[in-house]
Amino acid sequence: MALTQGKKTTVVTPSSVANRMGVVDAYKGDWVAAAAEQFGKTIDVITQQKVTQEEELYKAKFSIDTFDAIKGFANKNRVDPDGYYNSVNPYIDTLIKKVPTRFKGWAKQYAGMMAASEGQDIHLRHYNKKQQDLIKYNNIDTDRWINDALDKLSAKDISEWDNEMTNFYLPQLTDKTVSYASIYASLDPQFSAGLDAPEIWAKKKILGFEQARVNTKIKSIYAGAIIKDQESLTYSKENPKGIDLNGDGVVAEPIGSEAGALSYLEQAQKNVSLYLKNYQSNPDQDMLDGFSTLLAAKNDQEFSMFSTKEERANIIDNATVYGNNLIEENKKLQ
Repeated sequence: MALTQGKKTTVVTPSSVANRMGVVDAYKGDWVAAAAEQFGKTIDVITQQKVTQEEELYKAKFSIDTFDAIKGFANKNRVDPDGYYNSVNPYIDTLIKKVPTRFKGWAKQYAGMMAASEGQDIHLRHYNKKQQDLIKYNNIDTDRWINDALDKLSAKDISEWDNEMTNFYLPQLTDKTVSYASIYASLDPQFSAGLDAPEIWAKKKILGFEQARVNTKIKSIYAGAIIKDQESLTYSKENPKGIDLNGDGVVAEPIGSEAGALSYLEQAQKNVSLYLKNYQSNPDQDMLDGFSTLLAAKNDQEFSMFSTKEERANIIDNATVYGNNLIEENKKLQ
């Protein structure tokens, strides 16, 4: 539309319409200042985001490096708490000194908690290892003591067992049993569960000594019979009274020449067979054994432990094999 000179022209805009309708006031401020303010706010947000990202990145790298270092100390000292703390404490002290001031509090707490967690695991492993070592070395000590005791007792005649066993080894075995019971009671369940209860442990040791006693008795019987066989052959014109080989003041009589006559060793074998047969029902069957008999077949105030039929059968079987080996060894010497 052409404009005519002298006439008023009105330009209508959406904002002027809205202003006249009372929707909003017409903008009367400084738009440059408003834009600058908004831009400043945007910059502040970006700056804060950058700072946050840098802080989290620092923490992540710090965590990784600290984790690797503390884990390394822990792996080198898996069961050695002193070695671990002697390594990790100086490391943390030096580390914190290098940390920026704004991170020191967080870094000290983080590294301390990580070190404490690893230290707790090391203490637990150390404690468990001490229990395992206690079991191990107590077993070694007990086994060595028993083996030494049985070696010394096996060199004795059965007549010496009473004195040796009652005066020396039973008191020591009592001490060992008390120690074992104390150890057993002090262990955590996961370790004590794999061990014999103290009363079972003690009985197994007693059974070992009882086996040795029975074996020694058989050896003494056979040894005496062999000497008698040897003495019975010493009679001659030069020695009409024979020769006392063992110094007991008695020389064994010559073996009869009649059919079926048994040598002293053959007689001894029959006696041993009878002894072992009777042992099943009465381990303390003769006065020779005395108080060194450690296990009874039934309740008896003289005995603190009682063997089962199965346990006595096992002793008899082992003693039979032992006796037969003695006989075979004697044959080789003839």
